[in-house]
Amino acid sequence: MKLNNSRNPLGTITGKLKTTPEEAFKNWGFIMRTDCTCILFRGYTFINNQGKKERGTFISNFKPPSNPGTPEQGIRRDKFKAAVKHWQELPEPQKTQYNKRALRKGISGFNLHNREFLKGII
Repeated sequence: MKLNNSRNPLGTITGKLKTTPEEAFKNWGFIMRTDCTCILFRGYTFINNQGKKERGTFISNFKPPSNPGTPEQGIRRDKFKAAVKHWQELPEPQKTQYNKRALRKGISGFNLHNREFLKGII
């Protein structure tokens, strides 16, 4: 199992391990739910009480999400695709304005734009 850290505090998922609940508990002290297909390992770094960086591993159950393919889901996906396309076609000065506004909210200009687009503000 290879752990890979990124800018994400929990790191990136680089592998999954299929095992039984008994093996998971024996090996990692972790109870695996029977409805899950595997365990995900995420590497992360944190600052300890002395201010030093430490590495750790976060272990969680994983069950692949269902994809019901409902008409409502298709409509939402199409609307989101349209929002992304609209953002990509915006001129740079408008993107810069979104980025400045979004900075005050602690999000990206892309996310602010998509939020407004999906709410029908744009």
